Amino acid sequence: MVIALSVIVALLEIAGLGILLHTVLSILNPDFIQENEVINYLYELFQTKSEQKFILIITVLLFASYVLKNIVLVRLHYFVFIYPYHPA
Repeated sequence: MVIALSVIVALLEIAGLGILLHTVLSILNPDFIQENEVINYLYELFQTKSEQKFILIITVLLFASYVLKNIVLVRLHYFVFIYPYHPA
């Protein structure tokens, strides 16, 4: 259980960093949305009418990934530090 949660936390951290990079690049250079294949695919997938709405969506995704990562981290710390001291 601990190893699985650790892997999930690591994957969420990597995803959060990837989203952070693309969010910052999209804010600094709005043309990045059209130039990058992955971001352009997501832009068309979400069918947003403006680049500002798309930037808002990826910012919310960034925030959600960090919230989810922290929730999983709390569970991980529970299993590592508290669970072993409870009698079965």
